[in-house]
Amino acid sequence: MSENKDGLSFRRIRFKLEAAGFDEVRQLGNHAKFVKRRGPEIWTAVIPHYTEISASTLRSIIQQSGLSQKDFDAL
Repeated sequence: MSENKDGLSFRRIRFKLEAAGFDEVRQLGNHAKFVKRRGPEIWTAVIPHYTEISASTLRSIIQQSGLSQKDFDAL
């Protein structure tokens, strides 16, 4: 069963992205921007700073990060 069916907290998603090599580069309002550089590629994910992030928003964050659902769940 996938973790994102009910969504996750901002803190849990931040932990997972940092474990995948992302760095938080800024926070503007209630959104934080994370960046990971892989050679010439730059992956960017924006996370709303909410207590609970919905499953559909979480899917978008995972897609932005370039990670597969399986890899994200394993973090």
